[in-house]
Amino acid sequence: MAKFTHKQQYEDLTLLSIGRTTDFVEGIFGPPQVIKPSTSNPEVVFQYYHTGKALLTIFNHNQRVAGFVVIPLVRDFYPSIHYINRTLGQQTVAELIPAQQDFYSDTNNLLYYAEANTLGKEYLFIQLAVGFVEYGMNELVWQGARVPATDVIKSLQRINQHYLSENTDALMLELEKFRSSTPPNFFALTELDGRLVADSLLTRVEFQSYFGNVHD
Repeated sequence: MAKFTHKQQYEDLTLLSIGRTTDFVEGIFGPPQVIKPSTSNPEVVFQYYHTGKALLTIFNHNQRVAGFVVIPLVRDFYPSIHYINRTLGQQTVAELIPAQQDFYSDTNNLLYYAEANTLGKEYLFIQLAVGFVEYGMNELVWQGARVPATDVIKSLQRINQHYLSENTDALMLELEKFRSSTPPNFFALTELDGRLVADSLLTRVEFQSYFGNVHD
């Protein structure tokens, strides 16, 4: 049945929330296939689960869920983004996070882009992060048209080139264009520093080593 519908996988993801115990998560998804310590916070361990439809990363902070990342791995998998009632992959970065703050991006060991912003007092200042990562596989759609991953990759390469060359004006223009026309292919939520989201992303080599043989 899992080949024909994503209903169960969507329902499983809705059970995730900040503050759950890691035992609760393992009751849904089983034991993690990969465990990796954070390089930026020694109290956090990242737990990785290939669910068949997505790569799920749990931020384990003293056996408590302090954050999680959802990266779809099949083309038609569009989970809801917790707390804001939006669907991943069908609205742009700017629509999901109107006020840009810091962003994190690289094109070396992994091509990715991420930015985070707080959801405010109502949600206890939990941070929502969205972005693009090269092994995310859901098909991106904006204004009824498909957004080719190759276009996103070229834009990210330009962003990183402008950043490294300290060409601020060109960087701001490219960022504005990227944010206003690109739907993200992953999202994350955390009560900790938003930089943990970038820290949690498996490198290209790590992803292929751990999950390449099951990547759809």
